[in-house]
Amino acid sequence: MNQPDVVWNPTLGLYVPRVTSALRVMDKYHLRRWYATEAAINGVLEGRSIAFDDELDIDNRAKFCVEAVDQYVAETADFGTEVHQWLAAFNRGDEQIPSGRIAKVVAPWPAWFDKHVGRVYRVEQQVFGKIDGLHYGGTLDLLVLLLAGTKLGHTGRTLENDTVTIADFKTSPQYYDEMGYQLAPYHRGVCELSRTALDVPFPEIRITVRLDREKPGKVYCKEWLDYDNDLGMFRDCLSIWYRLNQHRLTDMVQSSSTQKEIACLASNSTPSTN
Repeated sequence: MNQPDVVWNPTLGLYVPRVTSALRVMDKYHLRRWYATEAAINGVLEGRSIAFDDELDIDNRAKFCVEAVDQYVAETADFGTEVHQWLAAFNRGDEQIPSGRIAKVVAPWPAWFDKHVGRVYRVEQQVFGKIDGLHYGGTLDLLVLLLAGTKLGHTGRTLENDTVTIADFKTSPQYYDEMGYQLAPYHRGVCELSRTALDVPFPEIRITVRLDREKPGKVYCKEWLDYDNDLGMFRDCLSIWYRLNQHRLTDMVQSSSTQKEIACLASNSTPSTN
């Protein structure tokens, strides 16, 4: 599902880039390689089925394969969106029966939640922040109190005390550094929110919770430790995004501040890391 790559900040009365859209300026080798591999696989499989169609030349066969991968990317994004929606409902206390296609992936979450989560502070919380004068926005999946004894990953530490934690959910088959880059500005945004919302505590740690869509049945966690590096990486991406898109933001403000849905431009189709 495509999501606008900017979000309206009602306090500023301005559009600001989403955290995830700012990070798209990075070259993601693992995504490029994955996309190329899927295109090659489709080329082999589809090539066999259309080999006898003499009217389909090599360029059109290549186009056919790329379109097949685009469709698969869209389906993967929709899958991740459905998982996130179910998790958000559960974390709010609204337990729903998951659809068949996501049931195995989300199945281990309730037991993990009951064992390790002491309190839920925020679910799908919109946050805003600023770095070096550049504003951004985003939606944090979860702000919770993790209980002492929670182990943060196979090689991670075990929490000695109850710990306020921001968490982001992914359905990818492994972790990538940009997951940490994404959580750093969320952390900064939650800290800003904590200064005005008495029921929002300052977060202490950042984790990515992974529910593997390819190998379901387990909850994986990873704590991101180098906050300064992660925030610095995001800051650099944010600066580049503004240089590339400043004219768009100006046009949006001039077009209409009351009909912001008209001004929003859909994000480009990038393979999801969810």
